[in-house]
Amino acid sequence: MSAAAPADRHVRQFYLGAGEDAALLSWHAPPSDVRRPTAVLICPPFGWEEVSCYRCLRQWALELAARGFGTLRLQLPSTGDAGGGVRDPARVAAWVRAVAAAARWLRAAHGAARVTAIGMGLGGVLCHAAAAGGAPLEDLVLWGVPARGRSLIRELRAFSALETAQFFAGLTAPPPPPDGALEAGGFCLTGETISDLQALDLAELPLPAGQRRRALLLQRDGIGVDERLRARLVSDGVAVRVEAGPGYGAMSSHPQRATPASGTFATVAAWLEEGERSGTAGAAQPAAGEVKRGAEDATARDELAGGNDGGRWRERPLWLHRPGGLLAAVLTQPVRTHGDGTCALLLNAGAVRRIGPSRMWVQTARRWAQLGVPTLRLDVTGIGDADGPVAPYAHDGALYDERLLAEVLAVLDELERSGTGRRFLLAGLCAGAYWALHALLQDVRVCAAVMLNPRALAWDEDLAPARHVRKLLTERPSPAHIRRVATPRMALEAAAWLVRSAWRRTATAAGRSGAAGETASELVLRRLVSCGRPATLVFSEGEPLADELAARGGLSALERSPNVVLERIPVRDHTLRPGSAQRAAQEAMDRALKDALGLPVAADRAARSPSAT
Repeated sequence: MSAAAPADRHVRQFYLGAGEDAALLSWHAPPSDVRRPTAVLICPPFGWEEVSCYRCLRQWALELAARGFGTLRLQLPSTGDAGGGVRDPARVAAWVRAVAAAARWLRAAHGAARVTAIGMGLGGVLCHAAAAGGAPLEDLVLWGVPARGRSLIRELRAFSALETAQFFAGLTAPPPPPDGALEAGGFCLTGETISDLQALDLAELPLPAGQRRRALLLQRDGIGVDERLRARLVSDGVAVRVEAGPGYGAMSSHPQRATPASGTFATVAAWLEEGERSGTAGAAQPAAGEVKRGAEDATARDELAGGNDGGRWRERPLWLHRPGGLLAAVLTQPVRTHGDGTCALLLNAGAVRRIGPSRMWVQTARRWAQLGVPTLRLDVTGIGDADGPVAPYAHDGALYDERLLAEVLAVLDELERSGTGRRFLLAGLCAGAYWALHALLQDVRVCAAVMLNPRALAWDEDLAPARHVRKLLTERPSPAHIRRVATPRMALEAAAWLVRSAWRRTATAAGRSGAAGETASELVLRRLVSCGRPATLVFSEGEPLADELAARGGLSALERSPNVVLERIPVRDHTLRPGSAQRAAQEAMDRALKDALGLPVAADRAARSPSAT
């Protein structure tokens, strides 16, 4: 395992700041022969949008660096792999400081003569606020950025209301979050953070005078730019240009189907190059005091430390070498290990990067390290920061490729070789749950597995079309579901499945195949029971695999198995976005870990079984 990527990869991940205010940054250095005086800072949107567009922003940074613009991607404190949690105080102030510190790093450590910030949504609001506060950000690219912070909150509240109606349809919804907090897209803003964002009005924050500034305002898929923001910039003497910004939604709506906004990327690159040709790129000259402060803020750290008297931990980004390229990971290590060689591996939740669903893996890794267990959260090929295509998993079947399971097993080899662990607990959601299950069945070093909402136990290309057809025939699917599945590709897959199903029924009637034989999923379940190693299966309501297993008696068989724990979470969401679902999932994971460590588990298994909930 390597803490830093090889020098020829031109990428480095490091922390600025400490504790709850630490930001994690990814630096994409330009080739030395095309290095430009302008550097770029990318500040992402908030929450689910940030999760969805993460890999596309990585691609944007790679493209900008290849053009000579050294590019720094920012993960704000209390988000992503950065330090802190959502309930830490003064988050908005910490975010603005993190943007300013990143800009100063670009000036002091990279030697950039001019720094341009690209901000989407909340990220753009923070970039403007940091520039207004004196951060060395000469030029701004603001994409889908409102002047008022309360506009962002209003949008999140509407999103939250729609989610609540969807997630708890026919179920008892939990009480709202305490203290005026807001949950949207699986992410929480405290009442204090909401109040501080609502108080932000960029139209009332003038930019410091005395510099030649440029700004590119991008529309959001045809939605016009905020005129109050444009007027503020013009009144500050900024040379403002407004352009269409197509592709925001396609890039930020779903991590598995996100596609880079190539047209907008090209528009921004042309605007940056135009600025260099016009001579503005060399116009900014930092004062001596700014250089000194920049040098102080530019202290990059390879590790982040945290914890409390109950247990301390430290963590760092890693690169794992594989024949097809580098995998990315973050290792959280306890200051004092449990001592039995147990190590945990948290796997991607589908195409969600290593932070896990709603950042649950970050919280889990740090909590488990406090119990003395080293915990690695991993990006396999094509996800997060790992090498591979930008968006290789638009088709669900690609997530069940055996090569990904081979990567997981190879990571276990590396963890054992480095002395990090010799027995492993694996956990994942969706496809990650599938990898955890099959690693348990194939590798005796896997002492336990936690599977959250697995979509399949044995992958079959007919699974998705079969489930969509059944849903259309037996339920009243929502208009959103119909729009999602009523695509030409899905129609062809459904038609092919119907033909294959008819052929199988004919073959069975003619005696050419075994009647009522054991399905592939049932075979996997039998292997799971017979292996004897502990496994926890967690399903939310309406999960198709759970319904299919129940229809054939599979869940009842698992309930009787001494090595399998079944749990249900009363929410209708595959990725467990409501806070109550996240807490229930983390409690189930903690019980599984304590079982594996031989620690006492207070909750009674029977109280958590599907029949009890």
